Amino acid sequence: MDPYGLCLEESFRRSGCYFSMQNLLLLADQLLSRVEFIHSRNIFHGSLTPWSFAFGRDGWQSQQVLLVDFDTQSGPEVSAQSDIYAVGRILTYFYNGSYSWEQYQRFSTSDMMKNTAPVFSAYLDSVSACDPVDYDRLRSIFREAHQDLAIQMEAALGLRGPRAIQVGVRPNSSVLSTMATRDLFNILILKLARAGGRATGATTTLMLQTCTQLLEHLEEILDVYIVLLSRDRFSPQTQEGAMQAFHLPNCLWRDLRWFLSHSDHATCEFRLAFIGKIYKFIAILYEAVPSYRPYWTEYLLILSHARTKAEPSCGKSAWTQTEFYWRNLLKKQKGEL
Repeated sequence: MDPYGLCLEESFRRSGCYFSMQNLLLLADQLLSRVEFIHSRNIFHGSLTPWSFAFGRDGWQSQQVLLVDFDTQSGPEVSAQSDIYAVGRILTYFYNGSYSWEQYQRFSTSDMMKNTAPVFSAYLDSVSACDPVDYDRLRSIFREAHQDLAIQMEAALGLRGPRAIQVGVRPNSSVLSTMATRDLFNILILKLARAGGRATGATTTLMLQTCTQLLEHLEEILDVYIVLLSRDRFSPQTQEGAMQAFHLPNCLWRDLRWFLSHSDHATCEFRLAFIGKIYKFIAILYEAVPSYRPYWTEYLLILSHARTKAEPSCGKSAWTQTEFYWRNLLKKQKGEL
C-alpha cells in the first residue's frame, strides 16, 4: 500500500481550489519541516511543485504532509534558499487559487507579492534575507500568524473555551468524519470498553491473539481521535481549557497510557509495536495540530524514554538521542534554555 494519498494539487482541485487561511498556515509549517529534513541530509530538490507533496493515506495519517517527489535537479541555482523560496511560491499559488500551476509559474515575483497575503509576503522577504536558512525563524512567521488568527476569530465570533478556531489541514475522508461529535465520543467509549474486555483476565504475558486484537483496537481509537482533533478549535485560553473534562490532549493521553500500561505484560516485540504506533500518531499530531505542541512534546519525550528502555541494545543509541532531542525542546518551550 502506498504511504500517501492525494497530492496537494489534487486535493486542492477537489476542494474547489480553496484552502482556508488557517489550513494554509498549518500546511506551511509541515512543508518547511519536510524541506528542512532533506536539507539536513545535504539533499536539495530544485524543482518543488504542488505535486511534490501529498497527504498521508486515509485514516489518522491523513493529517500529515509527505514529500513524495525525489526527482531532484542539480546546478548552481539549486540551493536551500531556492527550495524554501519554492515553498513560498506553492503557498501563494494555493492562496490565489485562480490559475493553474503552469499559469502561475509565469507570474513575476512582483506580481506574486502584490497578489498574496501579507504573511506570505513577509515569508518571501525573509527568504531573500536568510543566509544561511533559519528554518525556525521562517516557521515562526506562520505560527505567529496562526496565533493571531485564533485571537481575531475569537474576538470576532465571541467564542470561548478550547474551540475557538478550526485546525487540521485536510478533513478526514472516512465514514467517521460524517458523524456527529457526540456520536464519535460514544463510539470512543464503546471501543475502549471492548479493548478493556480483551485485556481483562489476561495472563502475565499477554497472549499473541490478545496483543493483536489490542493493536487493532488501538488503531480504531486513533481513527476516532484524529477526527475529533481535526474538529477541535484552539483558544488562547489554553490554561483554562486544560482544566475541562473535554480537553482532548488530556483525554487522548489518558487512553493511550492505558494501552501502554497493558503492553508492559506483552512480549518485547509487541511492546515495541504499541510504543511505535503511539509515537508515530503523536508525532503526526505535533505537526498537524500545532496548537497543542507543548502537550505533544511532553508525550513524545515520555514515549521516546519508554522506547529507549524497551529497545534492544542495538537500537538504544538512536532512541537515546531522540529522547535527548524532545527533552531539550520541552525545556526550550518552557523557557528553561
